[in-house]
Amino acid sequence: MKQGKKAAKNEKSELLKELDILREQAKKASLLEQENQHLKKELHKKEKNNQLLDERNNDLALKWENSEREIEKLKFLLFEANYQITQWKKRFFGSTQERFVPSYADQLVLDLELLPLTPDTVTVPVKIEYLRKLPSAEEQNKPHRMLIPEHLKRETIEIYPEGDLSAMVYIGKQVTERLEVTPQVFKVIQEIRHKYMDVENNRKIIMAALPERALFKTIAGPTLVADILVGKYVDSLPITRQISRYARMGVNLAKSTVNGWAKNTCEFLEPLHDLHIRAVLSSNYLQVDETPVKVLDQRKEGGTRNSYHWVYYSPPDKLVLFDFQQGRDKKAPQKYLKDFRGTLQTDAYAAYNQFDTPEITMAGCLAHCRRKFSDAQDNDPKARIALAEFQQLYAIEHNAKVNGLDAESLQKERQLNAVPILNRLKLWMESYRLKTTPSSPMGKAIGYFMNNWKRLTAYLNNGNIRIDNNPIEGAIRVSAIGKRNYLFHGSHEGGCWAAMLYSFFGTCRLHQINPLEWLTDVLNRMPGCPKDKLKEFLPQNWSPPVIA
Repeated sequence: MKQGKKAAKNEKSELLKELDILREQAKKASLLEQENQHLKKELHKKEKNNQLLDERNNDLALKWENSEREIEKLKFLLFEANYQITQWKKRFFGSTQERFVPSYADQLVLDLELLPLTPDTVTVPVKIEYLRKLPSAEEQNKPHRMLIPEHLKRETIEIYPEGDLSAMVYIGKQVTERLEVTPQVFKVIQEIRHKYMDVENNRKIIMAALPERALFKTIAGPTLVADILVGKYVDSLPITRQISRYARMGVNLAKSTVNGWAKNTCEFLEPLHDLHIRAVLSSNYLQVDETPVKVLDQRKEGGTRNSYHWVYYSPPDKLVLFDFQQGRDKKAPQKYLKDFRGTLQTDAYAAYNQFDTPEITMAGCLAHCRRKFSDAQDNDPKARIALAEFQQLYAIEHNAKVNGLDAESLQKERQLNAVPILNRLKLWMESYRLKTTPSSPMGKAIGYFMNNWKRLTAYLNNGNIRIDNNPIEGAIRVSAIGKRNYLFHGSHEGGCWAAMLYSFFGTCRLHQINPLEWLTDVLNRMPGCPKDKLKEFLPQNWSPPVIA
């Protein structure tokens, strides 16, 4: 019995110990659970912090990427700005010539050895050369007196040696000439019409009628009006400047009066202008370009708006036509080109694309294309490679002109020598454009060449088509100089008058006719002329009157 109680007591004691142990373990487990929860919270915080850091890192990476893009964009804008500044400096302070002189032959070799040849590539060796005699240093430094034209009137002054010459033998003479000019002099032409009375016929008064004139009820004669208009539209002298010059000679004219003379003259010339338009548009080969002009806008006080002179040039007939338009959209050239058939040579302006039809052969201008590479050479020396190739193309044209080749022979010469040059130039550009950005000056130049390949090479198939439309740019140059001096046209009507006179005077220049003599004669002889005789007064048909 005692042993049983003792055993139970021991068992109870063991159980209590185990219970204490379990309680201790439970306590430790609780502490561990608390610590575990704490660690989980810390881990959650760390994970959240890591997530925030990741997000911040991503934001920073994105900002860095955006900054890199912005830096590249700013670099490009700076590059473009420097490029534009260079071009403006050239335009205002540099030479307007685009003369290109290769520096080293090894810099001007196309990298074509790694390019595959296409079937249409003609691998014909080309050697373009012509002889030019270079003057010696002594010849260059030697002064040369200008020859005075033979057609000028001579006034002679006889000069004899002093003293008695009676015992001497005359052996010849030595003539020395100097060039003088008679300043402009005004004169007044008085037309005195004598009146008679027929005393036997109701005392009827008889007086001769005035001859027909271009301008009625005005004091201005043909020579004065011609002098003013040629001064403005050929010599680029504003009306106000001419009025000041006349005032120094004692003749005071109001600007409004002179403008009225110009208006009346243009109205008188309208029938002749209509004939000129028909003559230009009858050509089957036209070059077209446009140039901006400013016109005074009556709706804005002292303000102007942009308008355009569209210029049409017929190379076969050497006729130029200016057309004044308020805009530069595709409607403007439709006025004269809607019924045109033949070859149309222009730059790559989109307004001309509407005329790319089966009835019209579109030709491009290599001068426009070359100019883009000339502008790009300061930023990419590789542009000089293209310029060297263009130089060879123009050498072909120069040699053909010097040798007097006809259209058929010129076409054969181009096929033989120009086709290989253009083919290898195209291959090089296809390769090099991969190394340029499309928006860079070089990228734009290559893009212009590639996108207009068909039009730029159209001249190869017809010896009558020019390599460029530089002649029309020469016609525009006179109006461009005028814009710098008289700044703007006073009205839409004034722009139309200017276009008419630029057309006539430009054609005079192309036919080497003195515009002052032409206009003076037209104003003198065209009044009362039958309509079927008017075409004789067009500059290309005009001959100076024979002086008896």
